[in-house]
Amino acid sequence: MGRAGSVECPGEFYARPLACGDNCIQVFALLCDVAVIRSQTKEAISEREIQILQLEEDTRAGVLEDLQDVRSRIAQLEEQQIAALD
Repeated sequence: MGRAGSVECPGEFYARPLACGDNCIQVFALLCDVAVIRSQTKEAISEREIQILQLEEDTRAGVLEDLQDVRSRIAQLEEQQIAALD
């Protein structure tokens, strides 16, 4: 983790600002905050993408199950129709 004066930077910015006073430290701290927020946002997006994939998989599984039920019912009705015609 980089450090700028008393500013801890857990983000992507590991360089120390030049010795230019408090303004550089404040800017560096803001950049670190942005890096942390960016990282948190990426993590949240990844979590949502995983949730979307899981929902799609669950939906697909449900639809396939319904399709099997419908096909089975159609087969039963066809058998009943054949038996009725005989």
